[in-house]
Amino acid sequence: MSNEQKKSRLRVPIVYHFFAHYRGPVNRELVNNGEHEYWFAGAPVDPRNIGIKEWEVEEDAPGRFIPTKCFYIAKRILFQSGMIKLAFDKRFDAIIYLGDPNYLATWISAPLAKLAGKRVLFWSHGWLRTPTGLNGWLRRQFFKIADGLLLYGHRAKEIAVTKEGFDPDNIYVVYNSLDYRKQVSVRDEVTLEELDEMRKELFPGSDAPIVTLVGRINRGRRGDQLIKAAEILKNRGQEMNLLLIGGMPDKGHREELEKLAADAGVRTNFYGPCYDESLLCRFIMCSTALCSPGKVGLLAMHSLTYGTPCVTHNNPEKHGPEYESVIDGVNGAMFEWDNLESLADKLSEWAAKPWLPIEDRKAIWQVIDDRWNPIVQQQIIDGAVSGIKPGDLPQQDPPEHRLPI
Repeated sequence: MSNEQKKSRLRVPIVYHFFAHYRGPVNRELVNNGEHEYWFAGAPVDPRNIGIKEWEVEEDAPGRFIPTKCFYIAKRILFQSGMIKLAFDKRFDAIIYLGDPNYLATWISAPLAKLAGKRVLFWSHGWLRTPTGLNGWLRRQFFKIADGLLLYGHRAKEIAVTKEGFDPDNIYVVYNSLDYRKQVSVRDEVTLEELDEMRKELFPGSDAPIVTLVGRINRGRRGDQLIKAAEILKNRGQEMNLLLIGGMPDKGHREELEKLAADAGVRTNFYGPCYDESLLCRFIMCSTALCSPGKVGLLAMHSLTYGTPCVTHNNPEKHGPEYESVIDGVNGAMFEWDNLESLADKLSEWAAKPWLPIEDRKAIWQVIDDRWNPIVQQQIIDGAVSGIKPGDLPQQDPPEHRLPI
């Protein structure tokens, strides 16, 4: 490595309250292929103690973990120890903070880091809707502290620029991702024979299309709407099998859904939680569509990575930014929010098509290959740390299919 390369290779801690396991893929990409040297500061285990598995930092980034303590006030307000010391730590040239205005220490540490000559970036969802009132004003002042914002989606950037007055040259869209490299590897091993067999095992004696919901099955997922839409289609003469994969912590909610499905005569497999990616891949790929009538987030990533259409609603304020990966009529569908007939219509459109063989799924996973993966994220984050303008980095143009703000 030349002296010029050494000088341009910056040391950059990424500050989170806690690194969940699903942050592992993008962090590994930064460690293994990043232009800069990334460190990680956060609590060793989930400080809220709600059962989220941690990323094995010392396994993937040995010697680059800075343990901190987190103290919660009223469940949402957090103070993180060691942030003032980190701001003045001469080992580091820039700092990426989790951009959450509820994290009090960031309000202090980030301005001090800038005073110490460090480039400061906030990694955040940013804005899901146009902010108002005192809360909107506070969020605006918080995000103005940073030299640059790393936002998950284009909607957030549009709100920041057109509604909040931020400079577009200081805002980078970094997307989100799952374990892309592993999932592509698993995907490439699947055969049509395996998928045909799995469809028969899940719903013996039925060749009706399978629509799947994956994730923690809580009330916000609106599994009830999925069952009711399937009942509408049944009454129209179009049978559909439903597969629900995920834990259901609310026993009463599960009983409600089971009764709803039984009363509607909709064949439903309550499979329960599954953490085996190879098995999840086959569940998703043997489905005609994945559907989340409620909020969609990483579910969209999971669905599209395996080439299965994603069906969800068209109200962006009720979604995570990952909804932007769904292109109506190309790799999924967006029904009118809270409209069961519209949901049934969109499910019917995909169910009426022949079940997609593997070679015809590329148009569906293309958006993941192009944007929503850790490799693209690493390239954009590297550029943001270096101070390169967004227009000179990959995939910063907003997709044509985005919904209006």
